Amino acid sequence: MKKVLMILLSLISVNAMADGSSGYISLSDKAMQIISGSSPRVFVYNAEIQNSGCGLNSIPVLMMDDSVTLAKEMYAMLLAAKTSGKKVNIITEGCWVNGDYPKIKSIYWNN
Repeated sequence: MKKVLMILLSLISVNAMADGSSGYISLSDKAMQIISGSSPRVFVYNAEIQNSGCGLNSIPVLMMDDSVTLAKEMYAMLLAAKTSGKKVNIITEGCWVNGDYPKIKSIYWNN
């Protein structure tokens, strides 16, 4: 019984920590907004994130402050994908502002 309970608890905690994902999508028709200030960020509109656990799943945000390693490189990748029409998979982890916006953690480029 203890083994079953431990397995169940581990499955629940793994599922709770799962990252959100857009799947491979084109950004060519997606609006993007960059905002400066105390929390510099880039919003990608109408990019539906599955399993993010956030309130606004269609608006992932890339935080551009020092807390995000490679933020400038990820922004450059988003812009390159947008202009070239190549597909990317946006991976998110956690939410920003009252649990609303999925925070972009990584971006996969699809050849």
